Amino acid sequence: MALFTDEERRFAEAIRGLIYGNPFLPERIAHEKAALGEEFVAEGSDWNLRPDVETDHPNLIHLCTRVDALVESLRVRLKGGGPPGEEEARLYEDLVFFHLYHRRREGLTLLIREAWEGRPRPGPLALFQDFLEDAERTLGAVPGRRPTTGQAAHLFACMFQIRRSFYQVFRDIVGRSKPAARLRAAVWESAFTHDLRRYWASLFDRMGDFTTLVVGPTGS
Repeated sequence: MALFTDEERRFAEAIRGLIYGNPFLPERIAHEKAALGEEFVAEGSDWNLRPDVETDHPNLIHLCTRVDALVESLRVRLKGGGPPGEEEARLYEDLVFFHLYHRRREGLTLLIREAWEGRPRPGPLALFQDFLEDAERTLGAVPGRRPTTGQAAHLFACMFQIRRSFYQVFRDIVGRSKPAARLRAAVWESAFTHDLRRYWASLFDRMGDFTTLVVGPTGS
């Protein structure tokens, strides 16, 4: 028996596109439309042109709500049924990645701000412990895929780097014009390549091997 219904699979594949695509390119909007259908809100959806807006767009709020509900529903199905096929397992994992990241987006942003202000938190992070428990509960629903603490720490560190890069690119490259939006997209791709899955799988461990030169009067 398939883990996903046809409608759930279409939604999950659109979420996969959001996860591994460049958030500053128009493809993000296309994936949001595919995921939300009639719930998609066109007004303000190109937030790359509005970096001064602090609140989440309604599309992101709807996406997070639907992903959280679907992850929980799938987790229950996995507990009561046989192991899924490899493709369905990976699609479920992608939904969980979205869930894990966005449930802790605000906490990650707070850590970033505290570090910039020279007051990093000492000792174990409560945010990571919460992340670890959630990762074990959700990813561990797939037989044989329960993450070790080290694997969860790697995933958490990846998500922290992604959040830090997004926050800096979105806030520090000032401008509401299309050239500024294209620059944000180009800087993002220079950091993570065009394939974020490849970064998560291999480049994360090798970021110290790359030399980066930033030029310009202000280093931007």
